[in-house]
Amino acid sequence: MINVQPEIIEIHDREVLSTSIVSLSAQHIPFGKAILGLFTESFGAMINPSAQLFDEAKKRATWSLIFVQFLLLALLIGVNDLVINQIRLGAFTPSVSLPQLGLIALSQFANEIMSIAILVVITYLMAKRFRGVGTFREQCYTAMLVFIPMTIILIFTASASILGFVFIIYTLWLFVDSTLGVHNLSRRRTFISIGAAVVVLTPLLILGWLSLPHGF
Repeated sequence: MINVQPEIIEIHDREVLSTSIVSLSAQHIPFGKAILGLFTESFGAMINPSAQLFDEAKKRATWSLIFVQFLLLALLIGVNDLVINQIRLGAFTPSVSLPQLGLIALSQFANEIMSIAILVVITYLMAKRFRGVGTFREQCYTAMLVFIPMTIILIFTASASILGFVFIIYTLWLFVDSTLGVHNLSRRRTFISIGAAVVVLTPLLILGWLSLPHGF
């Protein structure tokens, strides 16, 4: 007969209740305050990343916030492709027509959104195969905390190819920490999960780049 001490059961129940309260309170933060909190979380994820930070952040993941994140990311990419790149191209190639610029912008927009989707989905599927504990909602939310601020940085470093490459590597490193925090995997399995996504994504990016018009 197993003798279970009541004190142990009481402590365990208290810990479970405490965790549930924290998760529940995170889900009921006012929506406006939660949106403002996205900027604080993104800034913290960028300058002081850790698996623990993303483990806490994932408790605030909701589909409504992810929708706001996606809209913000789409806005950033759209402004970059339709305005900033148009100014750059116009400054150096004044003969480029507006329809051609529009085609380039739309192609780049589709490529960038699909690239992020592929990276997140394949990483999630691989992490679950390694028995990761996170949900797809948590994976999307924490990934956006990384991609939004890094997209802003990459927009302003686009003309500096070496610096831009450094920030791309840093973005992937932050994505490693976010996946660690969401799924509670070992770092080796996390690298394998993200590496598989990168292997699939790389040839697609090359094909997407080759499909762009380059006649100017």
